[in-house]
Amino acid sequence: MDCNNGCSAECTGGGSKKAVETFKAKDLIITPATTFKEKPDPSTLVFGTVFTDHMLTVEWSSEFGWEKPHIKPLQNLSLHPGSSTFHYAVELFEGLKAFRGVDNKIRLFRPNLNMDRMYSSAMRATLPAFDKQELLECIRQLVKVDQEWVPYSTSASLYIRPTFIGTEVHSDSLLWGTFVGKLSVLV
Repeated sequence: MDCNNGCSAECTGGGSKKAVETFKAKDLIITPATTFKEKPDPSTLVFGTVFTDHMLTVEWSSEFGWEKPHIKPLQNLSLHPGSSTFHYAVELFEGLKAFRGVDNKIRLFRPNLNMDRMYSSAMRATLPAFDKQELLECIRQLVKVDQEWVPYSTSASLYIRPTFIGTEVHSDSLLWGTFVGKLSVLV
């Protein structure tokens, strides 16, 4: 990615101010699902095979910077065969877990460490900067929307997979996606 064309200021000491500006959780758009899947038995789950009813996406382009974050019904992504994620591995991911405590309160497991790693990876890969706390708040809102997917179990959790992928042929457009699936056993 050309760091003079919208990448974070950290990668060149300059960069486009527009791209450095981050999305805000207060601007989050929530489009609720109209159909809901049955929640599986946590004791019989196979990792990566069951997904919740919603996903979080935030798009970025060199022309407009970050768009508003959007929680929407889980859907397939449509990517051009020349997308930079396929050809240049312009992508990164993290993984964190939401679990339900014995007090029935939902908690994220060490989310600040996940955001720190994701941000560091984005900077190393010269991807656009983002505010870690804003992303974390968007993820919290996603977990709130899909809270019934957090198992009522002390041996299972909801696995959350924030990903950052290059979606356009010329690496000038990216997509943040947080796709969540349920994990049957804490790893």
